[in-house]
Amino acid sequence: MTVSLDGSPYSLEGTGRWIFDKVDDLQERVDLLRGQGKLSEQALRAYFDDTRFRQIAESNAIEGSTLSVGGTELAVSTGITITGHDPGYSRDAVNLSRALERGSRACQRHFAHRSPSGQRFA
Repeated sequence: MTVSLDGSPYSLEGTGRWIFDKVDDLQERVDLLRGQGKLSEQALRAYFDDTRFRQIAESNAIEGSTLSVGGTELAVSTGITITGHDPGYSRDAVNLSRALERGSRACQRHFAHRSPSGQRFA
């Protein structure tokens, strides 16, 4: 099932260019650290892998979820409902994980036109 985000607060259509400008700024900082040998692809991937489930658990906790980081990881990785918790919390964790992955893919597509040196292609 696909849900359209058009007209919702989660749609990027009304944001104009500012969201991509922020992503461009972040990419420039990452490129600078990589160029200095301070941030490898492996280190960046490990950071996001390590923080992903904590980010999801903390975000959902704001909305009342009682899942721990471990419970969130289990729910997202396996799709199961965690015993003793509202089944909606597991669904919320899976849905947020999918949304973060979708955002990540959108950023990857946005930067696909860059050369390895970080220069934009015309």
